Amino acid sequence: MSEADLLYKEEFREQYYGDAYQPPLRARLRHLMAQEGGSLRRKAVGDTAAELMTSPAVTISPRSSTVTAARLMNKHGVKRLIVAEDGYLEGIVSRGDLLKTFVRADSDIAREIREEVLEGSLRMETSDVAVNVDRGVVTLNGWMDRRGETMLATRMAHRVNGVVDIIDKLLWKHDDSKRAGDSVINEGP
Repeated sequence: MSEADLLYKEEFREQYYGDAYQPPLRARLRHLMAQEGGSLRRKAVGDTAAELMTSPAVTISPRSSTVTAARLMNKHGVKRLIVAEDGYLEGIVSRGDLLKTFVRADSDIAREIREEVLEGSLRMETSDVAVNVDRGVVTLNGWMDRRGETMLATRMAHRVNGVVDIIDKLLWKHDDSKRAGDSVINEGP
């Protein structure tokens, strides 16, 4: 049961009990446009958690991404998701929890890009790559061996939580997007 479920009960309680109270126009319009008219009335007169809660519960797997969670919340119009796997409750994730992933120290973002993306996932030689972060904007600067590596590094860095934008200043020694045998030193992006 969510805050919205309880507020709905309070907002429309007098209406269903026959009092003269009339909710604000916006609330009445929301009520009229709701697809589940029967369940809304049930919530307004409900006295138990089962009568008030949103059903069926909207759940997500513990391995789902924050983006997936945000999209699911938006799709179902909920502020929290039940995190469950194999029928077992793992926890609850809220909009606030999701927003925290974007409020990160620049040093944490830089460390994650260097250690987990470049050195970890991509296993690239990155001693010639500088990772600078300013208010979530990442600048990748330096040299990598192949053009394909620079493109992949940029895409993966952009997926790190807290990254607002990427400024790609990476140069490459070999353009592996050309035919085999063609090798070009890149003079700039």
